[in-house]
Amino acid sequence: MLSLKECPKCAHSLGAPADSWTRPVTDLPAPGLDIFDLVVPRYKCPGCGERVHAVIPEAYRGEFGPRLKAFVAELRVLGMPIEKIVELLRMNYALEVSVASLLAMEEGVAESLDGTYQALGEELRDVTRTPHAQGDETGMPVNGETEWLWVGTSPRSTVYHIQEGRGGEEAAAMWAGYRGTLTHDGLDSYNSVDGAEHQMDLVHANRWLQKVEASHGIRPRGLLKEERPTYQRAGRPPREFLEFAAGIRSRLRSEVRWTERYSTASLRARERRYRRAVRSMGGFLSREWRDEDAL
Repeated sequence: MLSLKECPKCAHSLGAPADSWTRPVTDLPAPGLDIFDLVVPRYKCPGCGERVHAVIPEAYRGEFGPRLKAFVAELRVLGMPIEKIVELLRMNYALEVSVASLLAMEEGVAESLDGTYQALGEELRDVTRTPHAQGDETGMPVNGETEWLWVGTSPRSTVYHIQEGRGGEEAAAMWAGYRGTLTHDGLDSYNSVDGAEHQMDLVHANRWLQKVEASHGIRPRGLLKEERPTYQRAGRPPREFLEFAAGIRSRLRSEVRWTERYSTASLRARERRYRRAVRSMGGFLSREWRDEDAL
């Protein structure tokens, strides 16, 4: 509450407030630690005479609790170095934690989630539960060396897998047994994923069209905005390729707009729309194109 004793304009004494107004303020709680005792009852077995107790879950092993371990793991996922986490805990919570303890927390959280991670991977590769998935990969430093972070995503989950390379062996390991439709950037390594239906993602499909446009001196165009070609040098326009590019873009643009307009459409409606789009695109691509850039 912000009170006044005297008027800021004339310095007269104000007395009791005439009225008040309020507004919400969002803030963080004051930093603090929750220190508690973990009680583990022991029992003497009447059968064998041994003293026994319940298995202590990973979250409560050691001197630190599950919320602190999860907090450290989240900071590590966000890329914060261990040394910075040591400093943050000391500065905000007056908590002294060694680097070794933080690494043990991170490893413990990873072990406790291993079953969930394996289950998500199995679901991602199961065509009955994941008929459509998208894959990608990007470089990632690991112990001073560049390795590759492979990612698979579906409407239900996202799974990451760090591997040494970016080749066909790694792609096959990431997507072993998958029989659904796999969308990706067209990297040759994905050809090693046998049994899946392959589909290039929209960004890279349009990027391929842009590459051909640039080779003909045409300013590369986007996918979602319909625009006429702009010629940046003299020469004969590649009319058949321009027709091909327009047909590809218009069909893809139509599906993107339908998805945005009917974002809450049922799975059945989406499947009908998908089959219709496949028929339309297949009929267009099956034309007798003579321009090698349209083949």
